[in-house]
Amino acid sequence: MGTKMNNDKKNEEDREAIAVDYWNMSDAEFKQRLLTSVKNDIHRKAKIQQWLEVDPTLLQLGRQYSYLIANVYALKMEQDFWKTYQGHTRIEALWLSQMSKPMLKRNNISEAFFKTEIL
Repeated sequence: MGTKMNNDKKNEEDREAIAVDYWNMSDAEFKQRLLTSVKNDIHRKAKIQQWLEVDPTLLQLGRQYSYLIANVYALKMEQDFWKTYQGHTRIEALWLSQMSKPMLKRNNISEAFFKTEIL
Protein backbone atom coordinates (compact mmCIF):
# COMPACT_ATOMS: atom_id res chain seq x y z
CA MET A 1 0.00 0.00 0.00
CA GLY A 2 2.87 2.37 0.79
CA THR A 3 4.27 1.87 -2.72
CA LYS A 4 0.97 2.88 -4.33
CA MET A 5 0.87 6.07 -2.25
CA ASN A 6 4.50 6.83 -3.17
CA ASN A 7 3.72 6.26 -6.86
CA ASP A 8 0.66 8.52 -6.67
CA LYS A 9 2.73 11.24 -5.01
CA LYS A 10 5.48 10.89 -7.64
CA ASN A 11 2.92 11.09 -10.48
CA GLU A 12 1.48 14.27 -8.94
CA GLU A 13 4.96 15.77 -8.59
CA ASP A 14 5.73 14.87 -12.23
CA ARG A 15 2.53 16.56 -13.42
CA GLU A 16 3.37 19.68 -11.43
CA ALA A 17 6.91 19.75 -12.84
CA ILE A 18 5.54 19.61 -16.40
CA ALA A 19 2.78 22.16 -15.83
CA VAL A 20 3.45 25.83 -16.46
CA ASP A 21 4.04 27.62 -13.17
CA TYR A 22 1.22 30.15 -13.39
CA TRP A 23 1.50 31.07 -9.70
CA ASN A 24 5.12 32.29 -9.78
CA MET A 25 4.86 34.02 -13.14
CA SER A 26 4.86 37.82 -13.07
CA ASP A 27 1.55 39.61 -13.71
CA ALA A 28 2.95 41.18 -16.87
CA GLU A 29 4.09 37.80 -18.26
CA PHE A 30 0.77 36.14 -17.43
CA LYS A 31 -1.19 38.98 -19.09
CA GLN A 32 1.06 38.78 -22.15
CA ARG A 33 0.55 35.00 -22.44
CA LEU A 34 -3.18 35.35 -21.94
CA LEU A 35 -3.49 38.04 -24.58
CA THR A 36 -1.26 36.09 -26.98
CA SER A 37 -3.65 33.14 -26.73
CA VAL A 38 -6.50 35.29 -28.11
CA LYS A 39 -5.89 35.09 -31.84
CA ASN A 40 -7.11 37.41 -34.60
CA ASP A 41 -9.56 39.37 -32.48
CA ILE A 42 -8.20 42.80 -31.58
CA HIS A 43 -11.51 43.89 -30.03
CA ARG A 44 -11.57 40.89 -27.68
CA LYS A 45 -7.90 41.43 -26.72
CA ALA A 46 -8.60 45.08 -25.87
CA LYS A 47 -11.66 44.14 -23.81
CA ILE A 48 -9.73 41.48 -21.83
CA GLN A 49 -6.85 43.88 -21.22
CA GLN A 50 -9.30 46.51 -19.98
CA TRP A 51 -10.98 44.03 -17.61
CA LEU A 52 -7.61 42.93 -16.19
CA GLU A 53 -6.59 46.53 -15.51
CA VAL A 54 -9.91 47.41 -13.86
CA ASP A 55 -10.20 44.33 -11.63
CA PRO A 56 -6.96 42.65 -10.47
CA THR A 57 -8.91 39.74 -8.97
CA LEU A 58 -9.68 38.63 -12.53
CA LEU A 59 -5.98 38.05 -13.00
CA GLN A 60 -5.92 35.68 -10.00
CA LEU A 61 -9.04 33.94 -11.29
CA GLY A 62 -7.35 33.57 -14.69
CA ARG A 63 -4.27 32.05 -13.05
CA GLN A 64 -6.38 29.58 -11.09
CA TYR A 65 -8.43 28.64 -14.16
CA SER A 66 -5.28 28.21 -16.28
CA TYR A 67 -3.68 26.03 -13.63
CA LEU A 68 -6.78 23.81 -13.40
CA ILE A 69 -7.10 23.48 -17.18
CA ALA A 70 -3.39 22.56 -17.47
CA ASN A 71 -3.90 19.85 -14.83
CA VAL A 72 -6.98 18.49 -16.60
CA TYR A 73 -5.03 18.17 -19.86
CA ALA A 74 -2.03 16.60 -18.06
CA LEU A 75 -4.35 14.01 -16.51
CA LYS A 76 -6.02 13.41 -19.88
CA MET A 77 -2.62 12.80 -21.51
CA GLU A 78 -1.70 10.39 -18.71
CA GLN A 79 -5.00 8.56 -19.12
CA ASP A 80 -4.49 8.29 -22.90
CA PHE A 81 -0.97 6.97 -22.34
CA TRP A 82 -2.19 4.21 -20.01
CA LYS A 83 -5.03 3.24 -22.37
CA THR A 84 -2.52 2.91 -25.21
CA TYR A 85 -0.11 0.96 -23.00
CA GLN A 86 -2.85 -1.43 -21.89
CA GLY A 87 -3.95 -1.94 -25.49
CA HIS A 88 -0.44 -2.83 -26.61
CA THR A 89 0.28 -5.14 -23.68
CA ARG A 90 -3.09 -6.88 -24.08
CA ILE A 91 -2.28 -7.65 -27.73
CA GLU A 92 1.15 -9.04 -26.81
CA ALA A 93 -0.29 -11.13 -23.99
CA LEU A 94 -2.88 -12.57 -26.36
CA TRP A 95 -0.23 -13.34 -28.95
CA LEU A 96 2.14 -14.93 -26.40
CA SER A 97 -0.63 -16.96 -24.76
CA GLN A 98 -1.10 -18.83 -28.05
CA MET A 99 2.56 -19.86 -28.32
CA SER A 100 3.58 -23.40 -27.38
CA LYS A 101 5.59 -23.97 -24.19
CA PRO A 102 8.65 -25.22 -26.09
CA MET A 103 8.62 -22.09 -28.27
CA LEU A 104 8.35 -19.88 -25.17
CA LYS A 105 11.36 -21.65 -23.62
CA ARG A 106 13.34 -21.47 -26.86
CA ASN A 107 12.79 -17.69 -26.99
CA ASN A 108 13.42 -17.18 -23.25
CA ILE A 109 9.90 -15.84 -22.62
CA SER A 110 8.49 -16.34 -19.14
CA GLU A 111 4.88 -17.50 -18.94
CA ALA A 112 4.45 -15.10 -16.02
CA PHE A 113 4.70 -12.23 -18.50
CA PHE A 114 1.27 -12.86 -20.03
CA LYS A 115 -0.61 -14.44 -17.14
CA THR A 116 -3.02 -12.20 -15.26
CA GLU A 117 -4.19 -12.43 -11.70
CA ILE A 118 -7.88 -12.74 -10.97
CA LEU A 119 -8.65 -10.83 -7.80
